[in-house]
Parts: sequence; structure tokens; C-alpha cells
Amino acid sequence: MPVVLHTPRLRLRPHTLADAPFMVRLNGDPEVVRYTGDGPLDLEEARGVVQYLHERQHPFGLARLLVERSGTPLGWCGLRRLSDGQRPDLGYRFLRSAWGHGYATEASVAVLDHGFARPDVGAVVAEADPRNAASVRVMERLGMECEASGEDADGPYVRFGLTEEGWNRVRAEVVARLDARRRETAGPA
Repeated sequence: MPVVLHTPRLRLRPHTLADAPFMVRLNGDPEVVRYTGDGPLDLEEARGVVQYLHERQHPFGLARLLVERSGTPLGWCGLRRLSDGQRPDLGYRFLRSAWGHGYATEASVAVLDHGFARPDVGAVVAEADPRNAASVRVMERLGMECEASGEDADGPYVRFGLTEEGWNRVRAEVVARLDARRRETAGPA
């Protein structure tokens, strides 16, 4: 059964072929993919990514999920296994217009809750280019701890990790900060 997750503001669902134009738009912004090593996608490549997600990731219950608010796509967030036996990798990518609203953290909370509810997920990792300060801040807000940094063939990286035990310890605080931020940015009722 496909995974669909909900937060107070967001819905996370599997990608469909109808989402391919959004993926073209998302990866077409050089600022969005600046630190990812990815480039623009054409429509056929985006459809191939969706097909890959359905064939190789969704059957295992771990996958990148489309993040939308009020039916409008904002980006994606999810866990994926890079290879058998490795800790799942948390990732996220959002349109520039969605930056600075806490969506990456909010979506990641839902994804981590779902992941850690599975018996085969005891820890996760996340990597970013250290120059991508916003992405690193999301990892820190989630209570992830820096495990390694360095440079490889793709350039500089920083790797963060989080165990299920660590998530259980920090989750309430992470959610409380998110709720407070939502109240601050919502303005008067």
C-alpha cells in the first residue's frame, strides 16, 4: 500500500507520472540544485525518475515522497536505501519559494516517524554539502549529530546520523519548536 503521510500543513505522497513536469521545474532552478550534484531534468528523464521510485523504492516502503500544501507541490522529502544493509538516507529538496518556512523540517519529522516505526530502520543518515547551510541547519534541528566530513569525488560533504533512540529523545522538543515557529509566522488569527 502506498505511503501517504500528513502533517499540520503538508501532505507527503508517492510521485505519479503527472508530477514529472513539477520535477522538471524543481531541478530546473540552478539555486535549488546548486549543492546537490544534480542538474536539470527533461520531461522524459523526470518520468524515468518517477518510474524508478515506483519500481525500486516504493515496494520497500521507503521512498522520496512528493510534498504538497493545499494540493500544490513544494518539493520532496523521504528516506531511501542507498544499498542493502546501509542506513536509509534522509533527503529533501524544495522550490525556492518554499524555503524558510520550515517545510523541510516538518516533512522530515513525518518521514522520520514513519521510518523509525519500521522494524528494519534503527538509524538514518543525511549528507549535504557543508556550504548548504540551510540543509545542515535542518539536520541539526532534527537532532542529528555530525558523524563525518570531508571531500570525495562529488566535492565537500558533511554526514549526519540519527538513531531511533536519539529520535525518541529529541522528537518532542523538535515538534514543540516547529509548532512555536508556525504560530509565530502565522500571524493573527
